[in-house]
Amino acid sequence: MVKYAQLSDGKTHIDIPQDRAYVVVILVGDDITKVNSTKYIEFYYFPEDKLEVYGDLVTDGYNDMVIKGGFYDEFFAKALPTYFELDKRYWELLKASRANSQSADGGAVDIAFRMRSNNEKINIAKKFYILNNPTSEVSAMFMIHITPVAPEFLTLYSHLDDSVKNGKFKELLSIYVQIAEQMEATRNNNPNNNNK
Repeated sequence: MVKYAQLSDGKTHIDIPQDRAYVVVILVGDDITKVNSTKYIEFYYFPEDKLEVYGDLVTDGYNDMVIKGGFYDEFFAKALPTYFELDKRYWELLKASRANSQSADGGAVDIAFRMRSNNEKINIAKKFYILNNPTSEVSAMFMIHITPVAPEFLTLYSHLDDSVKNGKFKELLSIYVQIAEQMEATRNNNPNNNNK
C-alpha cells in the first residue's frame, strides 16, 4: 500500500496505520503532472518501525536523504559509498540529459551512454551486495529493484537466506519470483532461444 504526504514549509505529519507495510511517498511541489515541478522521496515502512527521515529535497537533482531506524540503519551504514555515489551520479546525468535534450551536437547521445554505463554499475553494486549479504533485508530490498525479467533474478534469489525470503519483503518478493519463473518458462519454451 502507498501512503502519500505533502511537504509544507519543510515539514509534514503523516499517520501510518500499523495494519500492514507501506511505501511512504512525501511530495514536494503541487502538480505531479508537470516535469520537474514535483520532487518526492519514498521509503518502506513496516509495522512498529520507528523511523527518522531527514535531508534536503530538491526539484531537479539528487535527494540527500537519510533514514534512521529499521533496516535502514544497515542500508545507510553498509551500502555506502558505492551505491550512493552511483545513485548521485545518476541524478547528475539525468539533469544534464534534460538540459541537453534538444541539443544537436551529440552531447545528448554521450550523456545517454554515460547514464547507461552508470545504471549498469548500480545494478552490479546491488547484485554484489545481495551475493555478499544473503541474510540482510537490504538484499531483499535490492532484489525488488532488479527487474524480474532479468535472467539472473532467480539465481540471485536462490542466494538469499530463508529468513530473508520469509522476511519483511516476502509478499513483494513472491510476486517478483512468480514473474521471473514465468519469464524463465517462456524463454525455455521459445524455439528461437539459442540457449536451449
